[in-house]
Amino acid sequence: MKGSRALAIFVLCLLAITGCQKHPSLQVTPSPTPWLTLAVPSATPIATAKPSSRPSVLPTRTLAPSIPSPSPLPTKPKEPSLVGNITLPSLPDPGHSPCALALLNGRLYISNRGSNNVSLIEGNSVKRVLPVGKAPCAITVDPTHKRIYVLNEADASVSVIEGEHVIATWPLTERARSLTLVKEELWLGASQGGRILTYSAKDGRPLGQISLPSNGSIISLSFSLQGQVYALTYGHLYILDPHSRQLLQEKEIGQANLMALARGAVLFLAGYEPSSKYSLKVLETPSLKEIASYTLPFPPTALLQDPRDGRLYIVSQTTDKLLVLSRQGELLTQLPVGYRPIQLALDVGKGYLYVLNEGGENVTVLGTTPLQVIQTIPLAPHVTAMDVDPINGRLYIAASSSDSILVYDGTTLREQWQVARYPNQVRVIPSRGWIAVLSLPEAKLLLLNQRGEIVRTHTTGPHPQALAVDELTQRIYAGDTIIEWENQVKYTLRIPTNYHTEESPIQIAIDTRRNIPYIVSFNGVPGSNGGYIVSRWLDGKALTVPTKFNVLYLLYDEELDRLYALYGRMGRYGLQVIAADDGKELLNIPIEQRPLGMVLNPATRHLWLALQASKEPQRTELRIYDTRAMEQAAKFSLDGKAEALAVGLRYSRIYVANDQGRIFIFGDVATPLTKASSLTKPSPEATVPPPPSPTCPARVDARLSPLWEALQKTEPLGCAYSPVQEGTWSIQPFERGWMYRSNTGTIFVLYQEGTFATFHDTWREGQPESCQALPPKGLRKPIRGFGLVWCKEPGVHDKLGWATEETKNVSGLYQTFAQGALLVISQERSLVLFSNGRWRQLPSHAKQ
Repeated sequence: MKGSRALAIFVLCLLAITGCQKHPSLQVTPSPTPWLTLAVPSATPIATAKPSSRPSVLPTRTLAPSIPSPSPLPTKPKEPSLVGNITLPSLPDPGHSPCALALLNGRLYISNRGSNNVSLIEGNSVKRVLPVGKAPCAITVDPTHKRIYVLNEADASVSVIEGEHVIATWPLTERARSLTLVKEELWLGASQGGRILTYSAKDGRPLGQISLPSNGSIISLSFSLQGQVYALTYGHLYILDPHSRQLLQEKEIGQANLMALARGAVLFLAGYEPSSKYSLKVLETPSLKEIASYTLPFPPTALLQDPRDGRLYIVSQTTDKLLVLSRQGELLTQLPVGYRPIQLALDVGKGYLYVLNEGGENVTVLGTTPLQVIQTIPLAPHVTAMDVDPINGRLYIAASSSDSILVYDGTTLREQWQVARYPNQVRVIPSRGWIAVLSLPEAKLLLLNQRGEIVRTHTTGPHPQALAVDELTQRIYAGDTIIEWENQVKYTLRIPTNYHTEESPIQIAIDTRRNIPYIVSFNGVPGSNGGYIVSRWLDGKALTVPTKFNVLYLLYDEELDRLYALYGRMGRYGLQVIAADDGKELLNIPIEQRPLGMVLNPATRHLWLALQASKEPQRTELRIYDTRAMEQAAKFSLDGKAEALAVGLRYSRIYVANDQGRIFIFGDVATPLTKASSLTKPSPEATVPPPPSPTCPARVDARLSPLWEALQKTEPLGCAYSPVQEGTWSIQPFERGWMYRSNTGTIFVLYQEGTFATFHDTWREGQPESCQALPPKGLRKPIRGFGLVWCKEPGVHDKLGWATEETKNVSGLYQTFAQGALLVISQERSLVLFSNGRWRQLPSHAKQ
C-alpha cells in the first residue's frame, strides 16, 4: 500500500507542482500531498487540445529544441524567510467579539467586547471604528438627544457617543452588566448584589442605588412605554416605578434568561423548562398575566417583534438560525443567518432586519418583505482556513466574516465568491478541478468549479467543522458526513464515547500509506474534564489512539510515517510525535505557548508551528522543526494572532493569516541538520534492534533512474512521491516556449526564460475554440484548452508569443519527487521541473 495513496493524491497535484494542505483552528487538517502530482483520471472525459494528427511519436525534427536551455538556476536562500504579504480587503479597524447593537438615525452601532471599540455602520459597510473602554457590551439609545451609551464592563465605565465621536467616558462606582435609558437617567444592573445603579444621562453624575430582593446578577433591564422598569435576574422578574424607586411587582419565572418588551404592552420571556423544552411566554404588562405560551425548537438568544404585523423574529446561537413566528405563534419560516447570532435590530423605515453574529464577527442584513438575506457586513477580516491549488497555484481563502471565498493569484485578488453563510473550511480537489467549501451555519458542503459556480451541494450534520479530501478513495469527509463523489453515496461518521454520546469530527488527518482517517473529536465529558481525543476509523469502528489529552491540531507525515499532535490543557502544551504503524510515542516536546496552528511542508521536511506569544498575546511566534530529528530550524515573530495556515508546494510557500487582515508569505527551504535523528521507537528489550527507518512513498522508475541519479549530485529531487505515469500528452511549440497537456487535464506552460506555470484545462465542448486574434503570417493561435489559457490567463500570451505549429499528441513518462518532477516526451525530450517554478532540459537518458 506504501506509495499507492501517494500516487492518486499526487496524481492530482502532480501536474501542478504544488501541494495540498491547510490549517484549522479546531478544524480539519488533511495531511499535505506532494507537489507536481498528476490528476487522478476522472470518470467525466476532459476535452483535450485538438491535434492536427495523432502520431504516437512526435518527429525528431519537430522536437529539436528551438528554445535555448534556460539559464542556470539562481542561488537558493539558505533558510526560510519572509518573502511577501497580502492585505485583505480592509476595514477602518477590526471589531472582534461583537456583543450588542443599536440603531440610531439609520446608523448601526456595534459594541465589540474583544477589541474594545464600537463599529459604526452606515450604508453597507463599517465607516468608522470608535475606541471606548474595556470589554464594551450593553448598549442603549437616546433618540431625543441623539446619543449612544455603551457600558464598558471590565473597567466599570460608560462611553457616550454622539454621531461619529466619543464625547465622554463616565466612571461607575462598581461593575455592571446591563443598561437601559429611563427618561433622563441611566439605569445599570450591577454584576452582583442585586443592585440597580442610577446615573444622570446628561453628565454621568451618580444618582443613587436600588436594591432588589435577589442578590444575583441583573441579566437584563428594559423601560416600557407605559413608564415601568423591568429587571430580570435568574429566576425572578421585577417591576419598578422609576419615580418612587419602589418595587411594584415580583414574579418567579423559572429558568427564563431572555426578556423583550414590545410596543403593544406585551412582555416576552424565553428560557428552559423542566420538561426539557425551550419555551416562549407572552405576558400582559404590567399585570404579568400569561396570555400565550409557545414551545421553541431551540434555545433562543434574542427576540424582537415587528410592530407592523406582530411577527416575532427569534435567533439562536446554538443552531445559527432565525425563526419567524406569526403574532399567533404559528411557525412561518426558519433560515440560517450567520455563526452564533446574538442580537437583532429592525429598521422599520427601510424594512431591514439586522442580525449580529458573534461567532462570525459580522452583521447579516435581511429584507423583511420578502424575508431574504441581502448582504453580509464584516466587522473584522476573519480567516478560518486557506488552501493552495496544486495545478494553478491559486490561494483560496475562507474569509468567513464576509461570507466569501477570496481567490488570489500571487498577491493579487482575482475573484471574490459569495457562496455560503460563514464558510469555515475550504479545500481544493485538483483531480476534478473543484473547490470544496463547508458552511458552518448552513450545515452543507458546496463543490465549486474554477469559476466559483456551485456544481454540487451536500447536506451534513449540524455545525460541520472537519473537512478532508481522500483522492485515492474519492471521498470527502465533511463534518459527520462521508461523501463518495463518484457515486454520490453518503455515510455518517460519528465517534461513540464512554458517556453514551456520539460526537462529530473536529479534525481529520488521513494516513495516506494505509488509507486510514484519524479523527479528532470531543470526549463527551462535560465541564473541565472535557477535551479532544484521537481515534483511528477502521472498518467502521473507532479505535482510540494513545495521544496526549486534548489534541488541538493533528497532521500525518507520509514520508516518515508519523503523526504530529499539538495538544494543550490548563496552560500546559506540547508537541507529540507518534509512529503511525503502532501508535507508540517517539518524542514529546513541551511548548510554553498556546498552539494556534500547524502545517507540514514535505518538500523541505519542515513542520511549522504557530504559537501565541507568551508575553504579547496579540503576536504570533512561528517555530519551524526539521522532522528528521525534530530540531528547531528557524523562528519568526509576527504581528497579530494567527488564524489559519496553508502550504503552497509549487514555490515552497507557507501562508499565515492573522486576525488583522494580513497574510504573511514565507519562502521555505530545506536546512541542514546539526545532529543525527534520535527518533526511534521505544523497545521493550534492549537487545531488540530498532525498526528500520521509513522508506520513500514510491520507487524511482527504472527508465527515469539515470536522469534522477545524475541530478542527485547537483540538484537532488529527493524521494519519489508517486509511481511513474505513462500516457498521451498534447504539446504545441510557441515563439518563446511550449505548452504541454497531460491526459488528466493539466496544462503546463514552459517559458523560454526558464520558468513554468500550470493551469486546469477548463475548456469544454460548445465553448469558443479561441479568442479574436489575428496571427502574423506563418504563425497560428492556439485553440481549445491551450487557447483558453493563452487568451485568458494574465501574461501567458505576452510571454509565449504565437504558436509556431499545430498541436500534436506524443507519449510521455512523468514522475513526481519531493523537490520536483521529471518529464520525458517520446524518448527525445527530457525535462526537470523544480518545485521553485523553474525548469530546464536534460540530456535524454530515458529508455522507453
